[in-house]
Amino acid sequence: MERQTDNHGGHGHCGEEHSHHHHHEREPRGIHISRHEEAVIGSLRGSLPVSDFQEARQMVSAQMREIGRRIRAQGGIIGHIKFILGSPEKCCQISLTDTSETVRYFDSDSCRIEGVAIVFLISEEELGRILRETLGSITEEDGIL
Repeated sequence: MERQTDNHGGHGHCGEEHSHHHHHEREPRGIHISRHEEAVIGSLRGSLPVSDFQEARQMVSAQMREIGRRIRAQGGIIGHIKFILGSPEKCCQISLTDTSETVRYFDSDSCRIEGVAIVFLISEEELGRILRETLGSITEEDGIL
């Protein structure tokens, strides 16, 4: 699938436009935690040790809901959690805001998992711990630290 671009420096993943810096294309795989003003941002890149796309989608959906549950249990507020899951044949975007989950499917020509969790009222350390513990089925050799 050809990457979509706009006139504002954004680019599309699986048909969705995003406007942000392009440096993430070169970022190493793994979980990365940062802060932007009051928001704590956890991002990840890697691959899943699962060959069946629907099984992988169900696994990622369950892990995303668990991340949301744990953030709320710590008194945090979910701004947005989004994962892009791609295989050689399919791609889907899974989004979670508060407790509502949305899944959209697209054609894909690559296999990867990318995600971001934007949350509030939780520390960078706590978000990092939640992501590492919840995404334990994505192994270090597959790119998640």
